[in-house]
Amino acid sequence: MSTAPVCIVIGVGPGLGLALCRAYAAAGYAVGMVARRAEALAGYAASLPASAKIAQAAADAADVPALLGALQSLQRQLGPVQTLVYNAANLQPGLALETTPERFAADFRINCVGFLAAAQAAVAPMRQQGGGFIFYTSGAFAVNPSPKFSSLAASKAAGRNLCVSLDKELRTSQIRVASVTVGGFIAPNTPHDPDRIAAAYLKAAGNPADWQPEISSY
Repeated sequence: MSTAPVCIVIGVGPGLGLALCRAYAAAGYAVGMVARRAEALAGYAASLPASAKIAQAAADAADVPALLGALQSLQRQLGPVQTLVYNAANLQPGLALETTPERFAADFRINCVGFLAAAQAAVAPMRQQGGGFIFYTSGAFAVNPSPKFSSLAASKAAGRNLCVSLDKELRTSQIRVASVTVGGFIAPNTPHDPDRIAAAYLKAAGNPADWQPEISSY
């Protein structure tokens, strides 16, 4: 078990998820990585500095029991979570009238329900440590919906709204909650470069006195 602060990133992929792992590892955190495929996780972990304390657990964010099991496994290996980043999302396009109720519900499980379950699980260890940070990766469609991404927009808007409620509820526990609104498609060497966005999470955590439940990385 590490003596370093622990950050768990749910929804690690080759873009922002991996950039978040790099940023927190560089800042001295032990990093827990969650993604659907174990083989992909192994590759992402191998790309991080050898000195970084890393643990991996494969789970689908839409499968709440599996997700909670992954969080428990990572904390057994690293220690109690201090920072939780929910970066999972289903980004598939679809017009509202062409989206089945089943698909809509499935997107909500990934984009919102999994976040609620993970946040609930993180509260107890954070309270024991006297505080912590919970981040939710959101996007421009949560603020300005696009008909072509109707399900994504609705479910991300719900997650963004939930962050405000959780932040108000947890303030007395010194736990801060925020959505990070990414204003465009993430790509290297653009205004939405993943490393630049990842830095916004760490910057916010470094200024809890100025905390806002929404952080823009436009």
